[in-house]
Amino acid sequence: MYQTSRKHRSFVTHMTRILTVLLAIGVLVASLPSCTLEEDFFTDANAEVVLGLDTLRFDTVFTEVGSATKSFKVFNPYSQPLNLKKVSVENNAGGRFRINVDGRSGDEINEVFIAPNDSIFVFVEVTVDPDDDVTVSPFVFEGRVVVEATEQRQVVVLEAFGQNANYLPRNRGRANFSFLTCDLGEVIFDDPKPYVLYGSLVVDSCTLTLPPGTELYVHGGLVNNPDFGVFNDGLIIIQGIGRLNVLGTLEDPVLIATDRLEEEFLDVGGQYSGIRLGARTGPHKISHARIRNGIVGVFVDSLATLNIDHTEIAYTSSAGIVGYAANVNANNIAVHSNGGGALQAILGGRYRLDYSTLVNYGSRNPSVILTNGFQVNNQIFYVNQMDAVIRNSIIFGSLNDELAIGDFDEPILLDYQLSNCILKSTDVPVDRPEFDGRCASCFFPPRDSALFVNTAVDSFQLDTLSVAEGRAIPLIGISDDLIGAERDASTPDIGAYEYQY
Repeated sequence: MYQTSRKHRSFVTHMTRILTVLLAIGVLVASLPSCTLEEDFFTDANAEVVLGLDTLRFDTVFTEVGSATKSFKVFNPYSQPLNLKKVSVENNAGGRFRINVDGRSGDEINEVFIAPNDSIFVFVEVTVDPDDDVTVSPFVFEGRVVVEATEQRQVVVLEAFGQNANYLPRNRGRANFSFLTCDLGEVIFDDPKPYVLYGSLVVDSCTLTLPPGTELYVHGGLVNNPDFGVFNDGLIIIQGIGRLNVLGTLEDPVLIATDRLEEEFLDVGGQYSGIRLGARTGPHKISHARIRNGIVGVFVDSLATLNIDHTEIAYTSSAGIVGYAANVNANNIAVHSNGGGALQAILGGRYRLDYSTLVNYGSRNPSVILTNGFQVNNQIFYVNQMDAVIRNSIIFGSLNDELAIGDFDEPILLDYQLSNCILKSTDVPVDRPEFDGRCASCFFPPRDSALFVNTAVDSFQLDTLSVAEGRAIPLIGISDDLIGAERDASTPDIGAYEYQY
């Protein structure tokens, strides 16, 4: 008879025990509810997860090539497991953002399991090179992580700084207001690195000074603030006893423009709100500046005072300068390529403009609007004295009439005088009663007259045969033009630019 060995009997006994345990586990698993069956997942079309935040901000100012990683939680609030349809990165220009979800990396992660009343982490990494040209790696770049539970899309906004710059306000981001308060002191933006406004800046008790060569780039866009609702971001507000001093020079002008420096954005208006000089503030000074790409270039509110010279305001979606019962003194300014015209002087005020080029091509709005009232829904809202004097200036554009006058009351409240100006008008002064005695030595050249170098490329210096040459009158205290060229002492040229022989 064959007999098993002790070693063999031990092996059989061991295997019998393992099979018994596996059988018991199998019976137990079979008795549990399955988590792999589709009907056990929460599949309501309106299912939404709870996100740990709505904005993931990388607020480090990078000084060398590097990466940073942050995370947020995605919580399943239901008593059933949830299978996320997708977690993905969108608007990821340049592929700078990367995500990792449940150990899986990529731009799109499908079928992500979350247990009942449990959560997972979404890790987001960003890599930047601050030494890249800003057209490649801008000051601010954005993306978003989209979480799709079933049919609902939920978004976490991604914000990162891509250049070594001074960011304002720090660590707060879009749709927020930062207050500059220093008890009548002065804040000077004198760091050689550019300044980037990411949000809105309110100056209420300081003098904000931008010295020669300052570059201030503004990040705009439509935002939603819980206190102020939906508005356009990128607003510089001077209010209370605040004051603005923009002190550029011919060699080092101050630049205020969009933070989108790719070529296709450089001549686009409406990219941020603009500069607002609050009621009764000032006097403010803007000298040797280039202000571009806002909704409005500068808004001067009731009784505020602005002194501006040697400045270009261009590429705005609304007017370049808006005055609302304001006090504006200007010389050697070029205001062009504005959706709402170069100058809107509304509800009266006091305006003195010398050697200015105020032109508007391709817009339905005239270059200059002077009114002594304010109208809403065809109803006069308010009337105020208008006192305007414009000398040695060009008011031109693509409309038949580039100067609009609005008189809401007796003529005594509308006092304006033009002298030695070039004005685009289809009618000679005798045919427009409002010009009676108000446009001394003005010129009304035909549409096809030689005037500027090339309006198609926004070059508003004077053409070789420009009708503006030698027709101005010398003005005491103004001996140069916008770009520092010397004015002719006896027969200067009309407009912001003296012709260069």
